[in-house]
Amino acid sequence: MSSGSPDYYRRQVPTRFVLGSNQLAWGDLWDGNVAADAVAEIDAYTVPEGWRLYLGGGDIDCEVSCIQLTMLIHTPGILGYVYYDIYRHVNINPPLGEILEAGETLQYHVYNHDVVQRHFSVSLLGVLEKV
Repeated sequence: MSSGSPDYYRRQVPTRFVLGSNQLAWGDLWDGNVAADAVAEIDAYTVPEGWRLYLGGGDIDCEVSCIQLTMLIHTPGILGYVYYDIYRHVNINPPLGEILEAGETLQYHVYNHDVVQRHFSVSLLGVLEKV
């Protein structure tokens, strides 16, 4: 270190996710099998009273290459209608992402368009905020 330079000088400092005192990191992971030519309807999360959920994005995948469909749904409507082959990263548009208010339920509808049972996963991240 050169004389008079602070310890962090001339090196990279990784950024970190900063949450407010009224916020919590939120994440959900569902994985499971879906029968051939069927749909799994999953109630993933209901926002508790006094909280608001900001969805930021996530990942959706299937074990093999086959065009599949996953719908991300919350109580008043559809927030994602996602076709993909094996894997898809989902960005929920900034600046605020999708907001779910207290009492609203997030659902995943995972469609298997293949002729045999397949394994799927849906993973989403966001921030819970106390209101």
